[in-house]
Amino acid sequence: MNSEEGYTPWLNYGQSKLANILFARELNTRLQAADVSNVVSVCCHPGAIPGTDLSRHVATGVMSWVAPVFIFLCRPFFKTVPSGAATQVYLATTKAPVPGAYYDDVNVAASSKHAHNAALGKKLWTWTEEQVKPFVDTKVASPIWSA
Repeated sequence: MNSEEGYTPWLNYGQSKLANILFARELNTRLQAADVSNVVSVCCHPGAIPGTDLSRHVATGVMSWVAPVFIFLCRPFFKTVPSGAATQVYLATTKAPVPGAYYDDVNVAASSKHAHNAALGKKLWTWTEEQVKPFVDTKVASPIWSA
């Protein structure tokens, strides 16, 4: 979970995106199990948006000179900030998002087989609870917190 073998920018980025999907799905599963019907959990991909500086740690070594060329060639396929925000705005305002779904371009989108691994989602949830436990008052009733 903590990149004990070292940091690999693209690998760690991909794992963080997988964790987002797994966590959203597990949260939704727990909300449904707790009969919480007025909240759903979803996740979305805003798309590639140049100029946000999010890739500043990715362009190292050979990638430091390849990245600008890649960005130049792919610019026609990138999104603007408003188009990147469209899915997030949609999900924040829609009355009926699909619970636990992954969205891209304002639509439910396919995700990897790993993103559908419920056991992996539970494992991530348990690990996350252990990480935040020192900072959370577990006496506060929560329908989704493990006992």
